Amino acid sequence: ITHGIRGWALHLPTNSVRIVEGILKDGMDCCINVSLGVLIGEALVVFITLFFLVIIRQLPEQHRFTNDYL
Repeated sequence: ITHGIRGWALHLPTNSVRIVEGILKDGMDCCINVSLGVLIGEALVVFITLFFLVIIRQLPEQHRFTNDYL
């Protein structure tokens, strides 16, 4: 597959060749990027959860209102 892509890229300008090579490199780094994305996503979820917990604790009136409402 890579030989076909390189042979097809030889007929294109150098910018297109660089774009195709960048796409191939991105494909090679796909697993690393996916694992990094998962780690960043989990960190964002934890950060947002802690952020909302801090907001709830810093708003006692809102918390009291929800307790009275429930």
